[in-house]
Amino acid sequence: MSSLFSELKRRNVFRVGAAYLVVAWLILQVAEVLIPVLELPDATLRIVFFALLIGFAPALIFAWAYEMTPDGLKREEDVDHADVSAVTRGRTLDRLIIGALVVVLSIVVWDSYLSGDPPEITAERSIAVLPFLNMSADPENEYFSDGLSDTLLHKLAQLDELKVTARNSSFQFKGENRDIREIGEQLNVNFVLEGSVQRSGDQIRIIAQLIETDGATHLDSATYNRTLADVFAIQDEIAERVVAMLQVNLLEGEREALQVSGTASVEAYEHYLLGRHQLFGVVNETSMRRAIERFRSAKAIDADYVDAYVGEALGWMHLTEVGGANFTESIEQVRSILAEIEQRNFDHPDLVIIQGWIAWLEQDMDEAERLFALHADQPGAMTHLAYWHGFLLQHRFSFEESISVLQAALESDPLNPLLRSVVAWAKTGLGQFDESMQDQYKILEDFPEFTDAIASIANDYCHISNDLPKCIEWSNRFIDVARTNEMPARNAWIRIAANDLDRATDILDELSMVKEPEVQKSRAALALKRGNIEDAARIAGDAIHSPYQRWDTLLVFSRIGRLLDGGDVEQTIRRYEEALPMLINGRPADQQAFNWSIGHTAYVYFAMSTDYAALLMESGDSGRAEAYLGDVEEFLTAVPRRGFWGYGILDAELAAVRGRTEAALDALEAALQEGWIMDWWFHAKYNPNLARLHDEPRYQALVEEYESAVADQLAAAEEDEN
Repeated sequence: MSSLFSELKRRNVFRVGAAYLVVAWLILQVAEVLIPVLELPDATLRIVFFALLIGFAPALIFAWAYEMTPDGLKREEDVDHADVSAVTRGRTLDRLIIGALVVVLSIVVWDSYLSGDPPEITAERSIAVLPFLNMSADPENEYFSDGLSDTLLHKLAQLDELKVTARNSSFQFKGENRDIREIGEQLNVNFVLEGSVQRSGDQIRIIAQLIETDGATHLDSATYNRTLADVFAIQDEIAERVVAMLQVNLLEGEREALQVSGTASVEAYEHYLLGRHQLFGVVNETSMRRAIERFRSAKAIDADYVDAYVGEALGWMHLTEVGGANFTESIEQVRSILAEIEQRNFDHPDLVIIQGWIAWLEQDMDEAERLFALHADQPGAMTHLAYWHGFLLQHRFSFEESISVLQAALESDPLNPLLRSVVAWAKTGLGQFDESMQDQYKILEDFPEFTDAIASIANDYCHISNDLPKCIEWSNRFIDVARTNEMPARNAWIRIAANDLDRATDILDELSMVKEPEVQKSRAALALKRGNIEDAARIAGDAIHSPYQRWDTLLVFSRIGRLLDGGDVEQTIRRYEEALPMLINGRPADQQAFNWSIGHTAYVYFAMSTDYAALLMESGDSGRAEAYLGDVEEFLTAVPRRGFWGYGILDAELAAVRGRTEAALDALEAALQEGWIMDWWFHAKYNPNLARLHDEPRYQALVEEYESAVADQLAAAEEDEN
């Protein structure tokens, strides 16, 4: 045995083994750092380890059989061991081993003692959490990697000293291999947290990297190979590392907030993430209902999971916006959820959005504004709350304040197309029509299929610029992108306005099974234009009680109904009051009831106020009628005047109801000269408030002029389409 030991020592087998182990350890350390940077597969480190392990035995055998000499590599039996150089070679190996050990010791000391304090952070502590890459074999696991990113963003956004970019902007870079410096510049942040997630059954591997954007310098990198049950601990550790590396000074309670996970159940958490994935994915009725079911499943597993309650409420709000539920049903569902939350004494930053939404729908506008304005006091990137605040301010005609609120939100969410689009809407409210249109076009340069911008541009061409060819072009573009029933129905309305009744019929035939109010409005209008008054009235009578009703459709249905009431004013008043209870609960100035329907202009409310005032005037109640008409007049002095926004038809109605025929005709002529032709045909020709003008020669001349203008624009539109 002693002779074997001596022979192993003489042949430098021990020295080679020691050198191999030291170098292998160094290789593994370098690989652990470089693999996530180079975005190599997670299995790479294991492959390197096993390759080094397998190579250990061959290295020892090689050391036994061969020896390096000044003359090159020789077999052991061919070496002259009496040569003094053999001793020198042994000492050289000793020096190499000692040098490698010094390197290893230096790394250990640095990692354990000297690198504990990161370099001082002098730049503003601003960070974006980019969506972590889904490196799993199953692409369906994307919900998990997105959810992890969302959770980290939420944790960091609670820290007062850390400016965190909102989700809408940071997730714009999902799936894009962009330079970190460019991302930092676009998001206006100094640091980025990115990483990857790989999941296989119950095993997860998460890599997180903190990068300084100015020089794309990696400040920190960590790899977590754990089980799914450890996901909450991993999230806490990543957040804590970011706080430590960026030297964030935590306020009282913030460290505890970092460690709050919402639930201890991984199963409930997974259902919640799946619900979030639906909520922020394709927004339609199917996806919203799936989201609601996922949130309910999370609640069933963990009754104290407040995020799941809030998610379900938001799901009902979005479901209402896409026409999948009526306001009454949604309010009932959301109120039930809020009652559960209150019963459990939960708190959540998004509760004010839900409470404000209900207040808005129930006409408590002051309370809604108070709740939405709380975003200024919320930590982190609460830009979705700022959106609601800015949107509400526009419906209260506070356009400049709305722009101020939204632009402040854009500082932490600079790429959010919805915030940018709503700013453009506010500019329309201020009469800055050209600038508003330019802003929407700029949004489409970054987000070519952003439907809100496309719809806004279509609306501008249809109702402000009154460019029929462009109106049809952009309406068609919206149909191609949005795939909803509403825009084809509006396209049919446009064709009806342009006297292209055959094309309107074709469009509505494709929607033969759809009974949504917007579709029924166009069907009733088509029947009216063809002279089928009874068909139009039947369609309007059925649709006016639709659970998904909106005020712009109610206006059309109500006016068609008035054409058939045969002068029975009391019957018409009863029908208005039955269909529009909010109209008669008080004057607009008292309740600002026109704000009840999210997303619609005040014009519709005041047009219906004029209808109601006209009926009151006919019934002999001139006092109440003048109260409504006075509010309409006040409204008209407060809004910009151009195209549809010029409200020329409402000027004409106001004058006609008051018996001022010439003033009414002047207003109609001004509206036509402004180019307003898209809805002129209905709201002038079939408007009961203007019926007294129909026998006037001047009115008839205006109708002929209108029809000629429509024919010219329709010809231009057909030429563009061909």
